[in-house]
Amino acid sequence: MKDATNYKPFGRYVVLSIPQVTKETPSGIIKSKEMMIEEQSDWDGSAEVIRVGPECNHCKVGARVLIQDQAPMYPISKTLNHLVQVDEYHILGYFE
Repeated sequence: MKDATNYKPFGRYVVLSIPQVTKETPSGIIKSKEMMIEEQSDWDGSAEVIRVGPECNHCKVGARVLIQDQAPMYPISKTLNHLVQVDEYHILGYFE
């Protein structure tokens, strides 16, 4: 799977693009585990909606949303680990 264009979530599930923590800096320096954990903890919980299931009532493709802290997130592909699926119930709101 090269992208999520052919993936359609069921029910009220939403596919989100979340920021990815890279293992290297732009100049090629490998980051320590502590640096990567710190970067991950700086994430504000927002994500972009990529796809929505047929029963979604509140999310629209392209919206920037805030995800509930500790919400279960399921990767849709091992190669596209920045794309995750969450239940619409775990989305708290969206940014205008």
